[in-house]
Amino acid sequence: MKSKIWTKDFIIYSSINFLLILVYFLLNSTITTYAQIEYNTSSKMMGLIAGIFIVGALIGRLLIGFLKITKKMFIMNILFFTLTIILYFIKLDEAFLIIVRFLNGISIGITTTIVGTIVALVIPEHRKGEGLVTLQLAQL
Repeated sequence: MKSKIWTKDFIIYSSINFLLILVYFLLNSTITTYAQIEYNTSSKMMGLIAGIFIVGALIGRLLIGFLKITKKMFIMNILFFTLTIILYFIKLDEAFLIIVRFLNGISIGITTTIVGTIVALVIPEHRKGEGLVTLQLAQL
């Protein structure tokens, strides 16, 4: 008998991962237009605002790589991610937006790494490849 991939934990973490990636794509596709309209930014500054997120995500992934992944850490990072999303609603200046983008990048880098690790732990050993590919499909 085959072990199930679609367990409660797998569905929860895959759904959270899907929502994180959805927020990422929605923000990334609209942030430059928002910056141009709200702050009248130059194209160079719009590029920085869009690109600093990726730098933050890379740093977040590097930071989390040395730590032991726990569900408590996951919950803390979901709260950190939510806080960074709330900070987008505070309109101060371009520098603040850049800081928020950087922090949001760190939070999504950490959280998606944690989700991938936890899902790899809850998938049955002999179905890891199938389960991890299914998780990655949620990011498309």
